[in-house]
Amino acid sequence: MKLLHFLIIALTLQLSCKNDLNKKDSTPFLLDSLDSNFSIEEQLIDSLNIGVKGEFKVDIKQTRHNEGVVFIEFGLYKKVSNIWILKQTYKQEKDGITSLNLVIADYNNDGFNDLTVQSSTAARGSNEIKSLFVFDKNKEELKLIKNSVNYPNLAYNKDLDCIDAWLVYGGSTTVFLKLDSDTLREFAGVELFDNVRTIYEVDKKGNKTIIEEMQIQDLEPYIRFKNYKPLEINKNER
Repeated sequence: MKLLHFLIIALTLQLSCKNDLNKKDSTPFLLDSLDSNFSIEEQLIDSLNIGVKGEFKVDIKQTRHNEGVVFIEFGLYKKVSNIWILKQTYKQEKDGITSLNLVIADYNNDGFNDLTVQSSTAARGSNEIKSLFVFDKNKEELKLIKNSVNYPNLAYNKDLDCIDAWLVYGGSTTVFLKLDSDTLREFAGVELFDNVRTIYEVDKKGNKTIIEEMQIQDLEPYIRFKNYKPLEINKNER
């Protein structure tokens, strides 16, 4: 797969993310208003949709510090006897250009809403680099999917009951993924590059098998697919 340029970008972004705080905390998740070392650029609170609806609340902020570093920070709360109890805090560095671009949705079809938040962008804005947090009902926290930043433009795929991504570079690749614990595992994809359409599958060991490779004159290189067997275009994104 001719994705070297994109993978270099993704690796650079991944290395720049410092996911060094993901812990439970019994103290209120409040930024000290007397501390002038940072400012809140954006704040979103949801107490209706995240996790078990109505039982959990997420308070997520984008903060800019005086040294120019920008962070995503959130607190996840659970309602106990009508009081919000802090269950988890998280902090991650992000770029200083994009907004949070928060999306709350069920990404793994388990009935609980998860979230994605943007940490960067690539290919002149065509690739939204987002961190995916899946709600873990047993632990009552949002679990970071560690390699989610490697797969831009993430979306839940209803047809295949999976997550898919769309990588845009000199061509484009639709990648079909399954959640495997805290990791996204690729199982198939459709690549459009240099007038060649390649459809492939990937086994659990990472071995790729090409199931179709076709030369197509004047191939449209920027098409997102919702299925690969049979091949179906995602008409909402192309």
